[in-house]
Amino acid sequence: MKNTIVVAFLALFAVTGAFAQSDSSVGAVNMQRLLAGYTAYQSALEKYEGAISPAEEELANLQKKLQDMQANGQELESKKDNPALSKDARKEAQSAYETLSEEFRALGAQFQVFQNQTQQLRNQSRQEFLLPLELKARETIVTVAEDKNVDLVVEIAPVDVKEDEEKTYSVYRGTVLYASESLDLTDSVIAVLNAAGE
Repeated sequence: MKNTIVVAFLALFAVTGAFAQSDSSVGAVNMQRLLAGYTAYQSALEKYEGAISPAEEELANLQKKLQDMQANGQELESKKDNPALSKDARKEAQSAYETLSEEFRALGAQFQVFQNQTQQLRNQSRQEFLLPLELKARETIVTVAEDKNVDLVVEIAPVDVKEDEEKTYSVYRGTVLYASESLDLTDSVIAVLNAAGE
């Protein structure tokens, strides 16, 4: 356990030490703001939403029908089991309940198929309209980073965290969008690990 801690410390020292000793620079990009300010992307987003909105609306309508049928089914179920009602009334509720159950199952299957089709449409439309521009944005980040001699670019995604009614602060989550090959410390870390004999 002690050797593992020493190896981890040495690896961390190698990483931070190498970065500190170099003239490396770090940049940050807010992807959400970048895409919001990218006019071609915003135009493509409108096309994407236009392509999927009819299917989304139909899916929402089917879901509403299923919810209404479920509510009716619960009402009929309580009627068919209600001893206060006449035998004929309970029999009529039982028949209506069975019919509604069959319709509910059929509509549920239709909803499932349509939901899968809608998801496929979302994926296809995203690949057609949005993905090429997202890739172009990422390529442009690399180009700008290289032009400005930036070795590491992280994505900043501010998330507002509300501590209480009066105090809100932003937390930044980040992913690496670009890293110069000069920052690759893999071989150094391997050497440290192997030197420790584990």
